[in-house]
Amino acid sequence: ITWCEGVRVMDMALTTINTGAGNDAIILGEFAKDCVFERCNIDTGDVTGWAASFTYSLDCTLENCEVQGKVTSIDSGSSDNTVLFQSSTNCYVRGGSIRGGNQGVDVITFGPDVGASGHRGGPSIGCGALGVWFENQQTDCATSHPGNYGSQFNENRAVVNTNGIRLRSPFDQ
Repeated sequence: ITWCEGVRVMDMALTTINTGAGNDAIILGEFAKDCVFERCNIDTGDVTGWAASFTYSLDCTLENCEVQGKVTSIDSGSSDNTVLFQSSTNCYVRGGSIRGGNQGVDVITFGPDVGASGHRGGPSIGCGALGVWFENQQTDCATSHPGNYGSQFNENRAVVNTNGIRLRSPFDQ
């Protein structure tokens, strides 16, 4: 594996170039290690796609960022989830806010039918959201899925979400 390591992005405005034609991400980390996005404004521009997606990543963080997901015609699937951690370890959203989208933070296992790369992932371990303000997600402000392990969702606040936080993996908090 060749890791993309040590990326630091601070105090930037990041917006989409997605036309809504597919599952694109403003921040796309695959095999990312020790990457931090700090005090960034990340806006999906109200089109289908993710603000951030980390797959097979280790120790990556969105730190004190303001993240805006899709707000109109939100798909009930993961294509409109705002932040995804897929088959990753120790990746977090810390502080800041996440507004809009289907699910604000989605901790999942990268499965055989997801993505074009053909990789098959294992569980996400120890990923989640800490001290985040969640607002106006269509379903969950944050969730873990079965097959992951030890997701952390602590000291968050949520307004106007259908389900709040859903913990569905062993040793979630």
